[in-house]
Amino acid sequence: MEKKENLKWRCGKCGYTLTKPEAPETCPSCNEKCEFTNVTCYTPECGGPDNIDPQLYDRPGPDGVSPRQSEPKKKKK
Repeated sequence: MEKKENLKWRCGKCGYTLTKPEAPETCPSCNEKCEFTNVTCYTPECGGPDNIDPQLYDRPGPDGVSPRQSEPKKKKK
């Protein structure tokens, strides 16, 4: 049986990342059934498969929010 490599997965709702061969059905952080994105690095520029690719990680998830995006700025009165 072929061993599957561990991949980096990001939750589309809360941005939680985990390392597993396959994406889970339920996020262990937000306990929701979420869409997961493979954010594993496949190039030497980001350090190879043991690392997260920042270009993939910073992309907005299905909810339209990037995990590194800060809270919305309050409007000045």
